[in-house]
Amino acid sequence: GNSYTAPWCHSDDPYGWAACDIPYCEVKECVSMEKDRNGKKYRGTQNTDQHGNTCLDWSETKHSPKEITDAGLEDGNYCRNPITVRGQTSAYRSRPWCYITKNRISYCDIPYCEDLEPTIDDDLESFGLDIGCIPIAEDPTGAGYRASQFTTRT
Repeated sequence: GNSYTAPWCHSDDPYGWAACDIPYCEVKECVSMEKDRNGKKYRGTQNTDQHGNTCLDWSETKHSPKEITDAGLEDGNYCRNPITVRGQTSAYRSRPWCYITKNRISYCDIPYCEDLEPTIDDDLESFGLDIGCIPIAEDPTGAGYRASQFTTRT
């Protein structure tokens, strides 16, 4: 079958279709208490620990390339919660963290989404209405987008 990288519509384009011009939703700087309590899916851009120290780039740490790919560490120095190996045991920590020196980690102070003020997008999304953007973390290709966007990319 066809694999599209964005929502599309029939058009006068020479191919008979064109990708729609729908923006991605803003990434919330929070962790869902209900769906992701320990923040292992967090992919925000916070790059300082709870004390304001700048995180090291993950490539400067002892994490393996597989862990980096699987945990979103390839992005740079953002707070994440990759699996931590201690002896024969591996587990996630209680919340996102980062290295602040080569041998020292520190937790990041990322709020729970449920503690933040709701936005218009949150309210519309909860009723299944047109939110006007594609939630990149849950639906990077926009396959689940159902709304009334009528313009195509130029």
